[in-house]
Amino acid sequence: MVAVAAFLAPIALLLALFVQEQQKAIDFARAEIRGVNMAKAIHEAGLSLSEAIYQSETTGALTSQLFSAVTDLKRAQAQYGQSFGTEALVDQVSADLLQISASGRADIGPVNTIRTKLRSLNVQVGDASNLILDPELDSYYLMDLLIVRFPETSAILNAKAAALGFFKSADKSQVTTDGHELLRLGGGYRVAISQLEDSAASALRHSHNSARLGIFQNEFAETIRTLDRLDIYTRRLSDQDEPFNNQVAVALEWQARKQLHDVTMIAADELKELLEARIVRLETARNRSLLATLVLFGVALVFVFAFLRRRVTQPLTILTQTADQFAAGDLSAATPLQDRADEVGALARAFERLRLEAMGRIEAESERARAVAANKAKSAFLAMMSHEFRTPLNAVIGYAEILEEDLQGKNLEQSRNDAARIRSAGTHLLGVINQVLDLSKIEAGSMETEAIAYSPAEILQEVGDTIRPILEARGNVLALQAAPIEEAWGDPTRLRQCLYNLAANAAKFTDHGVVSLSVHKRDQVLVFQVKDTGIGMSADQIDRIFEPFVQGDDSTTRKFGGTGLGLAITRKLARLMGGDVSVTSQEHVGSSFELTILHRMPHGDEARTPAEKPPTLTDGADDYGLDLVDVA
Repeated sequence: MVAVAAFLAPIALLLALFVQEQQKAIDFARAEIRGVNMAKAIHEAGLSLSEAIYQSETTGALTSQLFSAVTDLKRAQAQYGQSFGTEALVDQVSADLLQISASGRADIGPVNTIRTKLRSLNVQVGDASNLILDPELDSYYLMDLLIVRFPETSAILNAKAAALGFFKSADKSQVTTDGHELLRLGGGYRVAISQLEDSAASALRHSHNSARLGIFQNEFAETIRTLDRLDIYTRRLSDQDEPFNNQVAVALEWQARKQLHDVTMIAADELKELLEARIVRLETARNRSLLATLVLFGVALVFVFAFLRRRVTQPLTILTQTADQFAAGDLSAATPLQDRADEVGALARAFERLRLEAMGRIEAESERARAVAANKAKSAFLAMMSHEFRTPLNAVIGYAEILEEDLQGKNLEQSRNDAARIRSAGTHLLGVINQVLDLSKIEAGSMETEAIAYSPAEILQEVGDTIRPILEARGNVLALQAAPIEEAWGDPTRLRQCLYNLAANAAKFTDHGVVSLSVHKRDQVLVFQVKDTGIGMSADQIDRIFEPFVQGDDSTTRKFGGTGLGLAITRKLARLMGGDVSVTSQEHVGSSFELTILHRMPHGDEARTPAEKPPTLTDGADDYGLDLVDVA
């Protein structure tokens, strides 16, 4: 097998490279054909433009040929020009043609502007479609005629048409050229005709189509004669040997352009046939190469199959039966044939490794299922116990409030203080239980969020009002700033809970400082920021604060209280609402928490109408760039 592979590999590589080169040449020629078709449409548009001028000068009215030219040019762009980058220029030319058609008259100035664009379009197509790089002589000279020489001759005709305007105009002062311009163009015309004749002669010399050769030769000779008739007439005008006759000038120019267009189409069709024949030739060579490759590999496969049938088929049948046993769930028996030193033995040993790994995975999945079940049972137990705790706690808090009110009028200071302590402790314990219940719901996957309309500014103001007692107790200043967000779509209750957790922490860990709340929109999310100038955190503390039941350190719990659940719940709720929570902090400088929430727009009439504008803010503080409200 190694010897067969060593023999086949170099041959296969050479054949693959040959086929690849053949395919490149085929793709190259196909791009050229697209360019020829696009160039034909461009030349057709130029002929329609010349016909429009002829009609303007002879009948004084335009027919619908310009609409047809626009349609044909746009169709050619859609079929062939997608890879040439010509769409914008085609649109410009189409718009200019339609403008001339709408005006009802084709004047030489706008017409020559469009002709210049058509020539640029022709050059761009030649460059982008590989025509300029055509590798074979028989097609190269035809390409040179189609893309270079015929457009250059047309450019000379355009200049002559513009120069004839001197003789057409009654007021010579309004004409930008003079009568001698036609004489100066004569030299350029002879050079262009000479180059045109050289390229045509080369194309004829390398042509393989005798029938088309005669047609092209006759049409080209007639083209030169019509061009010469126009040149003789313009020379006589320049020498003042003949009076200007507009009908004669227009007729000669139209004959020259029509004849030049006809020979251009013959050259384009000849070039297209050559390229199509080249593609057929290349595809034939490619297919033969592929066939030879297939035959070669077929012979090799027959040899390899005979070898494998004798040495591999029976062992593989045994391994297949073993694999079927594995698939059926029977992993008790060891894999046979592991002692072989060939590929079959390696496969058998790989099967054995898979068997052992599968047994390990089955055992691990069993352990994981038990762990998941235990975790669900724990979450269910926490949820049940939280509900069981909340009912009596609510009663304790309620009766403590009633008792406190009853003792208020009796002036029993000590008893009133005791009732207040009962209510405070019950409220604190209820808050802890609520946090445990929220965490258990999130972990059990039963926490749901709403999707209603709300005002971010209102939420920010409500949270600020809620934490005012904590701020006042510690002598802090509150700052609010809300971007003009008219409406958001999400769960305001859970958002308010997240912001309260962050703001309450900021107020709790700050003494005689500033706590700022702000909101703005960033792409598809709302960004809420809670900053403080409090005690701050170290890098180690930042890594731990979002874990459940964890605070910055043990001294934080003793000094400030809390369960360590608030930030963990906040991050989980934020992620449920399509966002997240992040923090930056520096010890003894302060902390900045950023809460992002997905900003979703409503898809129905379910949303409530939010406040029309955010709360008005007062004077600002330079250090934060926020408006401050002093609550001390």
